[in-house]
Amino acid sequence: MLRDVHRHGPAKWRHLGIRIVKWTVIAALGFFAVLILERMAMAL
Repeated sequence: MLRDVHRHGPAKWRHLGIRIVKWTVIAALGFFAVLILERMAMAL
């Protein structure tokens, strides 16, 4: 039942979900990049 709702759900919601996931991944990559750069700066 839930699978049918998901499959036939409006494309708008799927698009929104993809956008949220994409920006979450981008934010996480930026966050880890800053952490790594701080670690490198402290090591020098």
